[in-house]
Amino acid sequence: MTSLVRLTCATRLQLAYWADSSPSSTARQLQRLLGHDLVEIFKATPHIYRLSPAGCRTLGERYTKRILSFSAISNLCHRNALEIDMRDSVAAAFTVLHRMDVYRRGLNPGFAEYAGTDGTLIFFCLVDDYLMGPERIKHAFNREHTPNNRHYSVQGRKLRKWRDVADRFVIATTDESRACLYQKEIKTHQLPFDVMSIEPLWKEAAW
Repeated sequence: MTSLVRLTCATRLQLAYWADSSPSSTARQLQRLLGHDLVEIFKATPHIYRLSPAGCRTLGERYTKRILSFSAISNLCHRNALEIDMRDSVAAAFTVLHRMDVYRRGLNPGFAEYAGTDGTLIFFCLVDDYLMGPERIKHAFNREHTPNNRHYSVQGRKLRKWRDVADRFVIATTDESRACLYQKEIKTHQLPFDVMSIEPLWKEAAW
């Protein structure tokens, strides 16, 4: 259950990965948590889970009341898939940073923008599961962030960009056919991004 504090949303197989547990054991645990109203389920295929208000209270966390769209939930789960792939292929210690940690660095991530670390380097990750326009890459790289004032004081400091904080830059796409578009954009504007493909979790967005 604690994995959902950091991840917000995750599929059963993703939760099994972080719990170092079998899918069947994780399924039984999720059923128990559902029975005690500690998690909520979004009935996509595969199902998606997040902490319920009661689950948040149990862990001393604040429940987010806003209703997440399927596109937002899908992107969060594909971000999880990116973390797992990065651990397997780039850095075993790679972890996506909690949004509050990103705020404390003077950044305010837009949709599909995430930060991660391997314990030494900071990675900026763009997760494309929505037919992202190639122009988004340059915009995200150069955009000045309006910081969250509760976590970062801009007084006496210049506004920050991802390129001021990150050491490495990654685009992860669920559509391999778009990788060449992104590579062309990267080459045209001489941007320091690597492009990787991740397996889509859903063939179609059906609830």
